[in-house]
Formats: sequence, structure tokens, C-alpha cells
Amino acid sequence: MNGMKIARKLRDIQFKAPIIFLTAHADYAVESYEVYVAGYLLKPYDTNKLTLLLDEVLQRSVQKRIAVKVKKQHRYLEINDIMYAESDKHVLNIHLKDSRVIQTTEKLSELKKRLIQKDLFVVTKVILLIWII
Repeated sequence: MNGMKIARKLRDIQFKAPIIFLTAHADYAVESYEVYVAGYLLKPYDTNKLTLLLDEVLQRSVQKRIAVKVKKQHRYLEINDIMYAESDKHVLNIHLKDSRVIQTTEKLSELKKRLIQKDLFVVTKVILLIWII
């Protein structure tokens, strides 16, 4: 199984992590856009180019996720997957695009603080909407 087939299978199961191809073949460069690769470098690759690409990918992925405490563990949510959050009787309900609702006892104000660097729009004291441009 080649790297492109693996990338397709990963995307089929909703694997959202960045994929970077390091290959000696340019054959799949155009096709790689279909699986939303973060980068495509041909061997022999320049170490500086790889470092820049990894820095860029890490910077983007760090900015796109947020940790939310659910029971005794942390869940990492993609910010773009969050539709809105609402507070109801000391429970914060985070509504996701796929209709799931993540419940936490974290305060809405704490979530707001962590998202303050992101694009967001506060409707009321009990609902937080993510503003997606």
C-alpha cells in the first residue's frame, strides 16, 4: 500500500491530523491536494524546508485545538468543529458540527479566556459562538 492510499484511508475515517509526504516521486503531488496534505517534499529534501514546514504545521495545529476537561480527562477539540457553547445549571454544553455535545463543568468564562486569541463572538453570558471567517 502506498502513501496516497494510506492518506485516503486516514481521511476516510475522519483523521484530521496534518499529513506530510516525503517522497522521491512527484507522481502524487497534484493528487495529494485531494487528501488535504500539509506539505509535499521531494527527496533529497532540504532540511531547512522541512523545518519550516514542520514549524508551520505545528503552529497551525496548536492554534486550532482547545483542551476541555471532561470528567477526569482532557478532550482536545478542533476549534472549527465547535458551533457554539452554552451554560446551563453549572454545566457547559459545547455543541459540535457533527451534532455531538461535549459536557464539562468548566465555566463559560474560562472557555472564553482560552479562546480570546481566536475569532469568537459572544452573544450573551450563557452562549459563546465561534466566528468562522
